[in-house]
Amino acid sequence: MDESKRCTATSKRTGQRCGLARIPGTTVCAKHGGAAPQVRAAAARRVAEQKVRKLAMKLDVGPQDVSTDPVALLSGMIHSGAIMMERFSRLVDRCEDGQSLVYTARSGVRQVRPEFAALRAERESLGRHLELWLKVSMAQAQLRRAGHREEIIDQVAMALGVAVTSVLLRHPELDTVAMHDEIMEEFRRTAKAWMADHPQPEHPSALAAR
Repeated sequence: MDESKRCTATSKRTGQRCGLARIPGTTVCAKHGGAAPQVRAAAARRVAEQKVRKLAMKLDVGPQDVSTDPVALLSGMIHSGAIMMERFSRLVDRCEDGQSLVYTARSGVRQVRPEFAALRAERESLGRHLELWLKVSMAQAQLRRAGHREEIIDQVAMALGVAVTSVLLRHPELDTVAMHDEIMEEFRRTAKAWMADHPQPEHPSALAAR
């Protein structure tokens, strides 16, 4: 027997792995719990959803480009998820008008039709990916703002350094090097503290327009 189709339970009598075939959609045979109504219902649902997924993959939708960039991969997952959701939506549209969202399986258990279940699962997956994309976008924007602030501090520090050096050179009685370093260190500390309290300073043109 194909090991992938074999029951995974252990026989109490022999202590060995069960030699019976598992029920499709489960990992156990009827003797080891696979005959329970709820197990059969779940198994039938999984088998039906697998068939729906195989059918969806046959629909004419072009393959996506592959990338190793995490952001590009996330974007691709969102794109692929949207395509899969459209595929399942088309399968749902193919359902007959008289078919309801819920049906009664052979086991007697009422459950959601696989087309609707697959569509719902894909929507939830796409929602999670979109939420993650939003978080990534916000983090990237924060990094860009932080980088821009550091760039401004460096540019102002360079200009201030030239000015401070010019002033100190006119006073040979002072310890020029020590005072220069102390002033620049104090400037950077103050500038970073101010930037932290003012994360998004308004542009001068916006102030002038008021």
